[in-house]
This record gives sequence, C-alpha cells and structure tokens, in this order.
Amino acid sequence: MEIDEEIFPKYKNFHYSHVAFIDILGFDQKVKDIDNQKKFHEIAKLLYAARHAAETYNKKEGVLIDFRFTAISDSIIVSAPYKDYTCTLGLIHILQEVQYNFLASGFKTLIRGYLDRGKIYNRDGFLFGEGYNNAYKGEQQIGGSPRIVVSSEIIQDAEATLGRKTTREGYKSIFDFVKEDPCDGLYFIDYLKPIGYLASKERSKLLEDRHEIKRIITSNLIGYTTNQKIRSKYKWLETYFDHSEVYYKNSS
Repeated sequence: MEIDEEIFPKYKNFHYSHVAFIDILGFDQKVKDIDNQKKFHEIAKLLYAARHAAETYNKKEGVLIDFRFTAISDSIIVSAPYKDYTCTLGLIHILQEVQYNFLASGFKTLIRGYLDRGKIYNRDGFLFGEGYNNAYKGEQQIGGSPRIVVSSEIIQDAEATLGRKTTREGYKSIFDFVKEDPCDGLYFIDYLKPIGYLASKERSKLLEDRHEIKRIITSNLIGYTTNQKIRSKYKWLETYFDHSEVYYKNSS
C-alpha cells in the first residue's frame, strides 16, 4: 500500500485536548420514519447543518484555529488542544452556541453531549484517542436529558485554577457558562443563559426565541403523552426553561 504523506497521521498532531461528543437526539427514529420526500429532506437539512457547522468552525482563525469539528452521521465531535485555561472557556462558549442554535433554529432539535479530556487525533478524516473514548463513554452514561455535561475532572481543575467560583467584574470563567443539575449534581452548559454568543443577540430576538422554545416544549409534551422516554426529555427541558426565566426577569 502506498502512503500519502500529506494526510497520513502524524504524531505531532496527537494532542492532549478537551473533547466533546455530541449526539443529535431522536435521529434514529426520524430515519426509521422516512417514507416520503419531505421527511427525507428534513433529515438531509439536519445533517447538512451539522456538516456546515463543522466546516465553518474548521476555517476559523485566531484562538479557534486549532479547534476541530467532525460530523459523523448523527454525532458531532469537537476538540481543542489544551494550551491554557482560555481553551476550555472557548470550547464551552462554542458548545453553548451550537446547542442553542439546534434548538432555537428551524430544526427544533435537542442534543446531548459530554465534554472530557485526553489525547486525540482529529484531522483529515482520522479520529481516535483516549480523549474521544472518554467523551463517547461519558455521553452514554449521563441519561437522556438534553444537556452537554462537563466532566467532574474539568470542573475540579477549573475550581483549582480559579480558586473560587465567583468571577471578577468583566472576567468570565466556565462557571459563568455552566449550571449544576439538581437532579444528579452534574454540571452542564447553560445554553439558555444570555451570555457569550447569546449576549451578542438582540434582547427582542432572545425573547422571541424563548417564545418559540416554549411552544416546542408544550407541543412535544402533548404529542408524546404516551412515550415516556421522549416525554421525559421535554419535561427536563421544561424545568430548565422555567429556571432560566430568572435571566429575563428584568426584561420587558
């Protein structure tokens, strides 16, 4: 076999990284339900959006230049070599944006994921390493709630680095972007909090999005009355949505 040296994996690109494994919820059922052009087109648009997001972020410069996004079927793998604490914050910032857009956009899609760390090779179609394995296994063990959980090790490291969870004025930490789930004590990315990417959106647009998200929740709770597995996801989202109202209590 002749080796193409241009794309052959190189050890120098096998980095200690933070890695997120993201699963598009309900994808398998949507595929099984394809029986006409419209349903096929909906799946095609969803996959195209995932691939487009990956391609867009892979072209980023500056602090995001080493971030890698890989879309495989109904999964997205995001990795960023760990250089310093800002890498963690940058990755969480992006994951918040991705999760919010999948829900609030026309896709109305829930995602679940897990952010962990370890060495990974994520280039030129090659994807392997402990970091990927950790993120994949973590995602399988966090239940069905539509959230991206941050591993306890990353949380503990952040606490040790910062010394405290509160932040100085004008300074953001990962604790501004994550929320503790009272159900199991796990920290997940607070994707309904108007911070980071959401802080750049017009308040009126955020409130419009909230109205649509509420409608999505209500309609699915009614539509899945007899399917407790799916309904439980929207019940969790309903509770989380209600708790996020505190961020908008001073909005008109």
